[in-house]
Amino acid sequence: MKLSKTALFFLFFATSLLASCGRRSQMTQLSDIESYIDARPDSALASIRNIDTSALHGKEAKAKFALLHAIALDKNYIDTADTRVIQPAIDWYERHGTPEERLKAYYYLGRELFNGKQYDKAIIAYSSAEESMPFVDNPKQNGLLCIGLADMYSITYDNAQAKEYLDKAQSYFKQVDNNEYSQIVAYRKAKNYAKLKEWETAQDSYEKLLADSSLTSNLRLLIEGDYASFLVFSPVSDYTTALDIFTRIVNKRGKLNGLNQYGAYAYSLSADGQYEQSDSIMAYLSSAEGSYKYYYHYYKHRIQLQRGDYRKAYNSLFEAKNVSDSTYDEARKTSAYKAHENYLHQRETENRLKLKFEFHLIVNVLLLLSILSGILAFYFWNKQRRNLEEQGKMSLAIEALRSQVEGLISEAREKDLKINELTRVNTSAKFRYLASLYEVIYPYRNEVEGGYDGSLYKRIESMVSDLRNDSSAQKSFEEALDNESGGIMRRFRNDFPELSEKEFQLASYLFAGFDNTTLMLVLGITTLEHTRVIKSRLKSKISKSAVPGKEIYLDYFK
Repeated sequence: MKLSKTALFFLFFATSLLASCGRRSQMTQLSDIESYIDARPDSALASIRNIDTSALHGKEAKAKFALLHAIALDKNYIDTADTRVIQPAIDWYERHGTPEERLKAYYYLGRELFNGKQYDKAIIAYSSAEESMPFVDNPKQNGLLCIGLADMYSITYDNAQAKEYLDKAQSYFKQVDNNEYSQIVAYRKAKNYAKLKEWETAQDSYEKLLADSSLTSNLRLLIEGDYASFLVFSPVSDYTTALDIFTRIVNKRGKLNGLNQYGAYAYSLSADGQYEQSDSIMAYLSSAEGSYKYYYHYYKHRIQLQRGDYRKAYNSLFEAKNVSDSTYDEARKTSAYKAHENYLHQRETENRLKLKFEFHLIVNVLLLLSILSGILAFYFWNKQRRNLEEQGKMSLAIEALRSQVEGLISEAREKDLKINELTRVNTSAKFRYLASLYEVIYPYRNEVEGGYDGSLYKRIESMVSDLRNDSSAQKSFEEALDNESGGIMRRFRNDFPELSEKEFQLASYLFAGFDNTTLMLVLGITTLEHTRVIKSRLKSKISKSAVPGKEIYLDYFK
């Protein structure tokens, strides 16, 4: 059965609507998980694992899922080194995310690379996150990033730089109403003091932390284990206290945290005379590989020294030094400083290319602006030129009107008539018309001569146009003209009924004695040349006619 176009449209619309609702539902579900991921990370991880990733639609939803997955793993102390977990978030937030989303994505990428011991790549990820830090108002996340950067420098023996980032982290966590973050950074600073061999400061920091009754049980056990190792490792060993702490942790958790703690525990047992248990732990440490072999040789040296076997102790110390030197050299080859330096060099290269592009862009913009400026300059120059032409035309018109009006005023004075009576008495149609025009234009004389404004001509032309287009004013003018000239306009209209009103108007102005300049103004003609052309056309029509006495009319065209 074939579906109609309308049915297909509604089917497509409904499918699109369902897909849209599905996407909104996915984003709502992820946002809900995000709301409790800090308070209940175990529940958040369970919810994330229950999501069918194949059903996720759109890169934005996949990016948010990837970020929340990485956060949940980290908060549940699952140290994954699989960067594929966070990669969808990196791909999306790099171009489309907010500064905070970008910071978080790169921070958790750094965490995964750090877990995989890819320290050179981890520092680049952390540095990418650090670029967004000035634009992110999230003290907790900024503090965690600073701890990550401190760990990077610490793992590659740059403990002084690590201390600077720990201080920054501490300043961020002071803005957060969560004492656990401050405790974590205080713990990291205690470890860093020990690495810097600031023994007294390190011991004071550990003791102050362990006196805090608000420590969570997990964090307390972690700090206690490191503190016990510190007591063994420091120049003034306190193996008795260390042994008590290690024994309590083993009884509670069943294990210690890391080979360093196991080595310190073996030494404490040996110092307490528990040789069999000590040797059992050391046998376990002997299987360590790579850099971890250092702890086996170092604590074997300490135990042999404590038992008086100095020759073997020397050999063990020599082996520990070889591992340490090799580890140090390898760490420095891929040190955080070197990787960061390479990263900065790469960014500098990118910035130079960006600046070069921006330079060319600015040059092109300036060139375009120059062209536009030239166009505008030509436009205003041309406008000014037209204004000057109109100014000259206005000046000519005003001078022509003044000359004619002043002549008529002089003639009126000879007849002892007052000026204000001239417009009311039936003396001269020409005077009455010109006086009206002059009254309109003359107030603008100073403005024309002092600083011409192009809009002035338009205002005057508009007022003159009103007078020109007033049919009743034209009728009165022709009646006055007929009274003074023996009915010249009545005869002209009768002789040439085929002419237009504009042509009758031109004829009336000519019979009144208007010169070309005045005609140009009152008729609204643009140039004197055009005025002459219009007069010539009317003259030609009159000349070609068979009207008796046409010579009387033609005399006014001379």
